[in-house]
Amino acid sequence: MRGPDISVVVTNYNYATYIRRCLRSLLNQDIERGRYEIIVVDDHSTDDSLQAIAAFVEAGDVKVVVNKKNLGVGGSSRVGVDHSRGKYFVRVDADDYVQPA
Repeated sequence: MRGPDISVVVTNYNYATYIRRCLRSLLNQDIERGRYEIIVVDDHSTDDSLQAIAAFVEAGDVKVVVNKKNLGVGGSSRVGVDHSRGKYFVRVDADDYVQPA
């Protein structure tokens, strides 16, 4: 089976309030779902971010990587790229809303 063309890396640190909307917007793109993967890198959040994305993980729509310590946006982005399988990658903040492509 062919891997995704695009890896979308979502960096998150204490954005439980916004992350659901971000992930829903990424899942509602016009591009075929198998062509992209969504990887959330949680940067050692202290809020309920992981609970907020649990349903997306359980549905198999999102892969989550949890940092053991806070690395910042740059370090978390690198972690996401290291876990990606796509030819291209896009970085998205957890409070972003992405319009359909």
